[in-house]
Amino acid sequence: MDLNIKYGAIVNMADYGGMWPVFIPLIVGLAPGLVYWFAITARRTGK
Repeated sequence: MDLNIKYGAIVNMADYGGMWPVFIPLIVGLAPGLVYWFAITARRTGK
């Protein structure tokens, strides 16, 4: 059980490590849009 959990974590870490070059541009590209959307939503709700 314990070995399976550790192996699964290692596999997941390896997958995410390989995906980082794909995620960095996505995060950089989407971050301004998310910030803008949050600003609009905050204004709309009057907070």
